[in-house]
Amino acid sequence: MKNFKKLFPLFFILACGASTDTGKSFSEVLGYKFRDDDKSLLWEISGKGLKQPSFLYGTIHLQDKRVFAFDKTVSRIFDTCKAYAMEVNMDEVDKLAMAKSIMLEKPLDEILEPGKYALLDSLMRVRTGDGMGIYKNLKPFFMAGELIKAYEHQDMAFPLDIELFNKAKKEKMKVVGIEKMEEQLEAVNKMTIEEQADMVIEGLKDWNKSQELYNKMIKVYLNQDIAQMAVLMNDTTLPASFQTALLTDRNKVMAARIDKIVQEQPTFNAVGAGHLYGNDGVIELLRKKGYTVRPVKYKFKK
Repeated sequence: MKNFKKLFPLFFILACGASTDTGKSFSEVLGYKFRDDDKSLLWEISGKGLKQPSFLYGTIHLQDKRVFAFDKTVSRIFDTCKAYAMEVNMDEVDKLAMAKSIMLEKPLDEILEPGKYALLDSLMRVRTGDGMGIYKNLKPFFMAGELIKAYEHQDMAFPLDIELFNKAKKEKMKVVGIEKMEEQLEAVNKMTIEEQADMVIEGLKDWNKSQELYNKMIKVYLNQDIAQMAVLMNDTTLPASFQTALLTDRNKVMAARIDKIVQEQPTFNAVGAGHLYGNDGVIELLRKKGYTVRPVKYKFKK
């Protein structure tokens, strides 16, 4: 029965002659509609010779069950795709090489001036109950992801993008990496260790603000307000070179590779929601490459 449910959307499309004999569009056959505005995390990619649409979905790297509560529209569309493309294909990651790349060549207490390191250590004790400990050997940027777990709702076993990755593997879909891990790490390395440490210190100092920002980000995500998500991603306190490398440059790479991927097979492309919106966002860049990219209407369950 489970296999039948998985195959039913594709079977129905094939039975309708891939929407040619009936005169119906793919969306009509599958039963989804489009929004009149841009408030959606799910976008249909069509045109440019594609026989069947591919899709673009804005994910978020959290284990909060609320971001998993999308309605059946997303699942039905996912099941019609032959491939799942994510930012980095986890099967291609050399875990030893990745571990080395996020570690410091020498401990942080030997890099930062003593006063700043002492402040960082004391703030860690106040906020988490522990000092720097093993974190002193980690690039400070990657501490931020660990600190979010102090107030994140960790209801699910895996973050959303990894859960979709696991689903794709279970359903024997082709899994494709849009980027390489080394490329993502290059963006992080645009920030000096000093700048990364300052970022963590500011987050620890204003702990309540960090928690408020988390809650606001969840609210914006569930509202599918990708324009506001882009605003939240635009942190003017960070170096401009880092912002460019983290968003603008990566968006161009993502759009170029998605262009190639969707020409090979219908693909469910999952990238961080902050990469979708704007003149330099993945949606607009795909349009400039000749695709029609339209927002699909769906809801999150409350």
